[in-house]
Amino acid sequence: MAHGVRRANPPGPHQITLDLGASYEISGFRYLPRPGGGNGTIGRYECYISENAKELGSPVAVGDFTQKAAENWSPFPPRSGGAISAFSAMSEVAGRPWTSIAELRPLVEGVAFRAKDAGLIARCTRTAPR
Repeated sequence: MAHGVRRANPPGPHQITLDLGASYEISGFRYLPRPGGGNGTIGRYECYISENAKELGSPVAVGDFTQKAAENWSPFPPRSGGAISAFSAMSEVAGRPWTSIAELRPLVEGVAFRAKDAGLIARCTRTAPR
């Protein structure tokens, strides 16, 4: 589970970047809020697909999650060439300054992504307001 930093309560948006290790044709994301909902449940989001983490370009999907205690799905037309997937939480459902994620999965036909070890597998960052 990922949860935004609580010490300083930085306002959103918050972004998690996934380096998939190779290019894939990505057709969406699945987001599962933390068990029981609670603070940090993502409301508005943006999804990015890129070959370069420093140049994400325009979002491939923007929307609002409707399931506060169940899995949400953000489909979009398949995008080729995605080695870097970035997911931005633009807001929290109750307007609080946190972001939490129980699971976040890029959708790639025939591929199931798994962590290599129990160490840090993604970096959570605060992005500049738009």
